[in-house]
Amino acid sequence: MQWCVVHDVEAEAVTLSWSKVPNAVKYEVQIKQEEGGDFTTISDSLTSTLVRKKNLKPNTEYFARVRHRDALDWSGFCEPVSFHTLAGQDVKRLEHPQVVSRDGESITLQWPTAPDCESYTVEIRSDKDPTWRTISDHLKNNIVRKKNLEKHVMYYFRVKPNLAEGSGSWFFSPPSEGAMLADLPPFLSNLLSPTLVDAQGTSKPVSSLAGCVVALYCSASWCGPCRQFTPQLSQFYTQMKQLGKPFEVVFLSCDRDSKSFTNYFGHMPWLAVPFDSDKRENALGALQVEGIPKLVIVGANGMVLQDNAVGTPLNAQKLDSWIAGRP
Repeated sequence: MQWCVVHDVEAEAVTLSWSKVPNAVKYEVQIKQEEGGDFTTISDSLTSTLVRKKNLKPNTEYFARVRHRDALDWSGFCEPVSFHTLAGQDVKRLEHPQVVSRDGESITLQWPTAPDCESYTVEIRSDKDPTWRTISDHLKNNIVRKKNLEKHVMYYFRVKPNLAEGSGSWFFSPPSEGAMLADLPPFLSNLLSPTLVDAQGTSKPVSSLAGCVVALYCSASWCGPCRQFTPQLSQFYTQMKQLGKPFEVVFLSCDRDSKSFTNYFGHMPWLAVPFDSDKRENALGALQVEGIPKLVIVGANGMVLQDNAVGTPLNAQKLDSWIAGRP
């Protein structure tokens, strides 16, 4: 069933969105100002499911509707949706929330703080659902991590400050840019085992690495330089996790037996490819490991950013460069 939703409304503009219809070749969007007036067409050749209409009157009620055309004919119009433009340019709104990170399980958002704000209300909608729904109406911080989302669905977020009584009011911010849960790049899904383990033996799916910069750590207990480098990497890893950075390390053991692997890995805070997995030796070969320690940096898009970061100063600035996709 075709639907149309008000994605955002301003004093003199509105952004409309609608459901994507399979086999639709284009869409027509119409708008009218009065309840009994006639609809006029904004465009009848739209191929996306989002449009911004400008040059509207402030503080005015409008109605909008949409229909699609397939290879044969036009459909009927959906039920009209009403909206009221804002009163003027002096309306208080925060800037749109920024997507600061996303992984295979969640999307994290942040927004500017508002003066005299007691809490924030955050709403979400998706391309599958026309309704803005409240995530929380009492968030104390200006950052939130949203879990329990569907794969391959586009999500949007907006935020509104909640002020003390008598302190005025704000309208919802413009929506964030659309964001999906991250997918694990084929390079990593093919290279690593489907299941990784931590030092306590707890299993975690390799898909949990999605959206992260991944450092592949090739090392062994019998290697002196490795034993010197591991504490440095461990400290860096812990600091970056405390900062909430999208960063993970995966240990690829070069030890000769499982007991040595277990004893050495027991002091590490990250994940590992199981010692008895064929993927471990295959990965070491694919990465052309000839000397250790070796730290291969893989960006969130699956590109190798550094063949060996051992000897590179490990700090937040360097990680931010990797997060941005730069060596």
